[in-house]
Amino acid sequence: MKEKIKNATILGKTVRPDKAQMLKQVQHDMEVVQDDMLIKNDGDGKTVGPENGKILKQVQGDMEMSRHCERIRSNPAYHFARSADKVLSLFTFHLSPKDTLTSHFSQRSTFTSHLSQRFAFTLAEVLITLGIIGIVAAMTMPSLIAKYQKKQTVTQLKKAYAELNKAVSYSEIDNGDCKYWDYNLGSLDFYNKYLSKYLNKVDILLASKYNGGKFYGLNGKLDGEAWDVDPTYYVKLADGFVLGISSYGGGNYKAIVIDINGEKGPSINGKDLFVFSIQGDIKVAPYGIRNTDSTGGIVPEYDRGVILGGHGRACTKKGSGAWCAALIIADGWEIKDDYPW
Repeated sequence: MKEKIKNATILGKTVRPDKAQMLKQVQHDMEVVQDDMLIKNDGDGKTVGPENGKILKQVQGDMEMSRHCERIRSNPAYHFARSADKVLSLFTFHLSPKDTLTSHFSQRSTFTSHLSQRFAFTLAEVLITLGIIGIVAAMTMPSLIAKYQKKQTVTQLKKAYAELNKAVSYSEIDNGDCKYWDYNLGSLDFYNKYLSKYLNKVDILLASKYNGGKFYGLNGKLDGEAWDVDPTYYVKLADGFVLGISSYGGGNYKAIVIDINGEKGPSINGKDLFVFSIQGDIKVAPYGIRNTDSTGGIVPEYDRGVILGGHGRACTKKGSGAWCAALIIADGWEIKDDYPW
């Protein structure tokens, strides 16, 4: 029996340092048994004297539990749990020799419950957090909305501008160069002769019937330009844009106002209303460029200083905003920070 105990110790698995104390105790118990127990040979094998039977039984039990611990610790689930303990440092888990794999996972459930309690928030904390989010949103949302609206405005304006340019180009094929067009024609006659065939019209009506005949400048005043009053006609297009062809019959150009969002409003120059012109040498241009304004227009090229100056049609909060399309194009199709939004 002494030889069997010795061989079991020699062939046992090497344990990690955290098990060294347990192994040391087991080895000590084995040495005590080897020194004290009486070995007798009765012919049928080796037996232990009754005076040492209790000691040997305890030693054998300790060795069996040690092997059981090794089997549990060799299971991957145990190492995963140990790693979680080290990372979160929420509690220390000690595996006793009597633990089983089932009881180990039971303690993992306790760990999960502890974790959920660890990261719970009180009602006061939630309300404070929501309040902070609300304040930040109130501070940032207006600027974000304005930025989005500006981008949408430029996108729609470019699309409407391209649509008008295309119609003029097609009309020139049938009606000759636009520099020779008859700009003394009234609103409806000019539309019927030069534009009607090249635009997908939905409806046409007088200015007074469109949007209640109320068109505003950036200065907040009702705008009384020729393109805002009868007998100017407004043409509703299938893509949602509306073109107002000015009734003014003088000069060598025709003013065209574009409502980029139809009848949705607010019908304000520089917001959703933008004024252009069709004129001989440059075809479609923003109102105020070249010969469209005899009272100090932006002649001959784009000039931000004039566009944002003190003229009555300037793109400012004090002006009507008739030149705002010119400002956007001068700035590279962009609404910049000094734009009177």
